[in-house]
Amino acid sequence: MAAEKAKYNITGPTIEDFYQVIKANKEGTDWYKELTQTGTISRHTLGFSGGGQGSRFYVGLSSQKQQGILPSQSATRYAFRVNTEFDILKNLRIGENLQVTYLSINGRNGGNNGLESSQLENDILGSIQISNNHSCS
Repeated sequence: MAAEKAKYNITGPTIEDFYQVIKANKEGTDWYKELTQTGTISRHTLGFSGGGQGSRFYVGLSSQKQQGILPSQSATRYAFRVNTEFDILKNLRIGENLQVTYLSINGRNGGNNGLESSQLENDILGSIQISNNHSCS
């Protein structure tokens, strides 16, 4: 046990003996690489359009799932859209455009459901600061 414990002792000219539970990584750690992954987006859309004499319509449904570059961050969006148009008179047309959207954002800090994430406090900036400020030599 003493031999194993000795592997994790740090002794130096400016510090006393210090028992570190995790062995020091003298090469340093690329925290940005360790924290991030490749982000992905999946989009699907289904739409129908048509009409006849004096009327036109479009109905659409779409979904989007996004995995951020941080494993804890993701977003999901669903949208439903309806457009119709009717010719009432020769010079009069009436119609509507309606879209309903559901949006869910997970794993982001900041106000407005993560849309106002602080530029000074986030995981990526922290990983870069740790890598720059705590390099081992």
